[in-house]
Amino acid sequence: MSDTPAASPTAHLVTLPPGIALEPSGSGAGELVARTAACTLRLDLQGAHLLSFTPAGGRDLLWTSPDAVRAPGQAIRGGVPVCAPWFATGPDGHHTPKHGPARTQPWQPTSVDVAPDGTVRLGLTTTADGVDLHLDVTAGAALRMALTLALPDGAAPRTVEAALHTYLAVSAVADCTLAGLDGAGVVDTLTGGVTTQSGDLRTEGAIDRIHRTAGPVHLTDAHRTVAVTTQGARDTVVWSPGAEGARTMTDVPDAGWDGFLCVEAACIGDRGDGTDHAVHLQPGASHVLTATYAVEPRDGADGVGAATHETGHGAAR
Repeated sequence: MSDTPAASPTAHLVTLPPGIALEPSGSGAGELVARTAACTLRLDLQGAHLLSFTPAGGRDLLWTSPDAVRAPGQAIRGGVPVCAPWFATGPDGHHTPKHGPARTQPWQPTSVDVAPDGTVRLGLTTTADGVDLHLDVTAGAALRMALTLALPDGAAPRTVEAALHTYLAVSAVADCTLAGLDGAGVVDTLTGGVTTQSGDLRTEGAIDRIHRTAGPVHLTDAHRTVAVTTQGARDTVVWSPGAEGARTMTDVPDAGWDGFLCVEAACIGDRGDGTDHAVHLQPGASHVLTATYAVEPRDGADGVGAATHETGHGAAR
């Protein structure tokens, strides 16, 4: 008998078109794998967790750890974790599990489609802690993810948070410059300080900052510029564990931290800075957080302006 986990039988409730297959995954929920003229991608149905997205002729936009745990109920390190209906431990600091249950429970595919040009469209849904969630993924030349948070009729009013915790693959963390954050208020989770971003942002090591702006943000490294544009987001989180932080993380190789930088579209409540960007839902209401990631042509210039350098000590997230 094979030890390979079986794919989730619920995934068969939708018809898979040519170019998309359902394969077993260590999570037991199954993994959707797309190979089309427009792109390739992999998505674990546990957490609706996008693991990889490569546009035709390009390189993978995302970093997923080679040491990522692929097991039922375990968070996957890398790709695009869906954090909902709270971020980290929530505004009160006491919510568990960290980043909410959405990223560790099975999601049900509601639609799977491939357009004539090879663009992949996926719809997935789940209910997490009483909040109905729907994720729409559109992948072709660019990647677009739209997360809907909805409160059922008859539920009590509810405050929710959310983030698309995107691990962008980079040439090296020290190569990276982020433009679009200038002037934003900042909650520095490493130091506990509240500051204001001045100029473009660079980091040579550990960083964990909530920027109170939704961008747009342009991340430039030695090889490419990735434009991150959003709708319905209110914050941009930038995170890297740094070398010291990575050594405390069993699912990140010691040197692996230098291959990614998280740039997260989010809606986050007050974190001691007096800014409440959480979503306050009434029964029957919904909110959509959308992030689009597109690789822009390079004009030969590696830098995009003056930079602020940040260093510190990392922590697992």
